[in-house]
Amino acid sequence: MANREYKDSLFRFLFREPPALCSLYGAVRPGSNLSAKDIHPNTLDSILMDRIKNDISFLAAGQYIVLFGHQSTWSYNIPLRCLWYISELYRHMIPNKKAMYREKIIQVPAPQFFVFHIGDSEKPDKTTLHLSEAFLAPSNRMELSVTVLNITYTQNRPILKKCPLLHDYSFFVNEVETRYKKEHMPLDAAIRHSMDYCHKSGILSEFIHTHYEEVINMVTLWYDEKEAREYWREEAREEWMEKGMEKGMEKGRIESIRSLMQTMHLSSTEAMNALLIPPDQQKQLEPLL
Repeated sequence: MANREYKDSLFRFLFREPPALCSLYGAVRPGSNLSAKDIHPNTLDSILMDRIKNDISFLAAGQYIVLFGHQSTWSYNIPLRCLWYISELYRHMIPNKKAMYREKIIQVPAPQFFVFHIGDSEKPDKTTLHLSEAFLAPSNRMELSVTVLNITYTQNRPILKKCPLLHDYSFFVNEVETRYKKEHMPLDAAIRHSMDYCHKSGILSEFIHTHYEEVINMVTLWYDEKEAREYWREEAREEWMEKGMEKGMEKGRIESIRSLMQTMHLSSTEAMNALLIPPDQQKQLEPLL
């Protein structure tokens, strides 16, 4: 269990079965009248979108292909990643590639995109992101819209009132974060105290009772990844300083930026921000990347 990949973390583990997915879908699409038997998971484990972990996709009543994403780091690049993902899903749904060149139209399920953000309580309850916002020039030739729902725990968060399991997940995460970050409790102790408290309070009780050690491992991996990202960024800053002294500041910066973009799948702007490069210098370096 200690070596599980992030794809098996808590969110996906909780919502891996059709009944749970049905409840979640009902929260984001009220009045859908979808039943568990109408849901057929088709998640592609091999192409999980960068930094939008625990992606879940499924066919809904054979009419819609639904993507549920989960992220703890806010990103405006979600629509572009969803475009990659839905393209790959459609490719897998049409095994006979020669059919693409026939006159008869190939019908495919309509896509629906939802991302659940947890981490920033100040973000809006609901945000819609559009692919067209990334275009260098205005265009109405192609659009893809993603609904981003903030599930960071608060007592009055609308989406949490519509899905009990989602509420319990958010409540549990908030308990761990509070004990670990605000009360400075060791991570292992924070997880166990939170699990014990939630179990006694009727939050994820049955799930915790059945999967106690699995939950500990999954949540530990979650925080390990967060800390690893900070380590990688700090390492990149140190590398930048070393290369700057050895090869010249500009050349060292460019190599460090490229390295960060490749290893962490960041945009050039995100990489330069991580290296604390001032905006005016970013404009000078951008053409060289």
